[in-house]
Amino acid sequence: MGGLAASVFLSQPLSSSEKEQLRSLQGQVKEQLPENSLFGDLCTSSRFFEQDQVGYAPAQQRQKMNPMELRTSRWEVRPLGLAHLSSSFFDDPSLFPEGSIHFDHVLSMRNLEHEWHEAKRPSL
Repeated sequence: MGGLAASVFLSQPLSSSEKEQLRSLQGQVKEQLPENSLFGDLCTSSRFFEQDQVGYAPAQQRQKMNPMELRTSRWEVRPLGLAHLSSSFFDDPSLFPEGSIHFDHVLSMRNLEHEWHEAKRPSL
């Protein structure tokens, strides 16, 4: 199975633009990734995203995502079993035709010192 892996960063508490784009996210912390994940295990996924800590965060402009670099004092992730996800960005059929996108898994980072920096990549 092929696919593209990308990061979407959300802060806690959510900003107003994040609240607008992320309508609903429900899940619980798990010990492992889903069995059908593109990544073989949590360690592989964690290393992949740690190597390039650039992802996308909801922009002030509706239906846009800005590239952001996440800088952390340490790297520690846990899988979040996704029960439900609703997003005005990813659910928009003009951006992603029905069936063209699938969320593989969610990684959660909590209680980590971090900084956000604008990344030099094109916006989505």
